[in-house]
Amino acid sequence: MTVSRFYAVALGLLFFGMQEACEATLDVIKGITHPIGRYIELTVESCAYMGSGNVLKVQKMLHECIEHLEEKDSAFQAVAVLSIALIASSEEIGNEMVGRTLNHLLQYGELNIKRAIPLALAILNISNPKLPVQDLLMKLAHDSDVELSQRAIIALGLIGAGTNNSRLADLLRQLASYYQKEDNTMFFIRISQGLLYMGKVTFSFSVLSVLINLKFRVC
Repeated sequence: MTVSRFYAVALGLLFFGMQEACEATLDVIKGITHPIGRYIELTVESCAYMGSGNVLKVQKMLHECIEHLEEKDSAFQAVAVLSIALIASSEEIGNEMVGRTLNHLLQYGELNIKRAIPLALAILNISNPKLPVQDLLMKLAHDSDVELSQRAIIALGLIGAGTNNSRLADLLRQLASYYQKEDNTMFFIRISQGLLYMGKVTFSFSVLSVLINLKFRVC
């Protein structure tokens, strides 16, 4: 399954930013009966329309999140959530509107959808630690679901990557104290702290780097 996800990313990058040029390939992918087919389809489509602000594609991705599925069959829904952020990542107004939409998904979505929201927020706010986003991610970092809390912690590092934000540094220190006996979670906290001070505040992240390194590997 992991190899298939890397294949999906590779195929998506071939159509990066090409929008309608991917339609013929999507028609072929729709013929795949295995559940990975929907995963690949959404991956390719999100790469092709990344940063386009295409409202119809955002609506399609939201529609994919409506179904109530078993966790083993719902991997494509996490891709749909991240795709919403990727498509809307190029403009400030779309960014804010999608932020509100993600809040609704967080309240009413299934657990598999909620787990993707921290990274979606990170994509929308890469190296841009807005206070409301910090507060929301900090709340999610204390969630009872381990995967959700760990992804929220990584997202905190991504929104503060290379910024040396003092408030975010304090939040991560609080999390380190709270999770001091949880080795796996402490690993994520240390990574986030490293991201915060990345390159001694001489580097930052872009949406593309997060797409390649995190999007389909974590989900």
